[in-house]
Amino acid sequence: MSFMASSYAGNGTAVSLPPGATLNHAILAAGGLKVLHGPIEFVRFKHDGTVDRRKFAYDPNSQIESFKNPVLISKDAIRVRNSLLSSATEVITEFTTPAIGVY
Repeated sequence: MSFMASSYAGNGTAVSLPPGATLNHAILAAGGLKVLHGPIEFVRFKHDGTVDRRKFAYDPNSQIESFKNPVLISKDAIRVRNSLLSSATEVITEFTTPAIGVY
């Protein structure tokens, strides 16, 4: 099973995992979380057409197969969201970078 790591988890490269790997294994395999990460968003599309969507704070000590650390299956999506502070930092950087280039 392979997946892509988002910008707040790892370096944005493809990562392969063995069957039975959990969400926490995936985050560690991607290089761990950045300091200013926000909540984790987990999405699973079920065979009956329903969607299992979860949003929670990362807990590296959560039990395997728990709400915060499910065993992954093909097509699961994991997204590490921005924190409020990291979002604000990005906005400030966008506005100040052009001004810094003028000098």
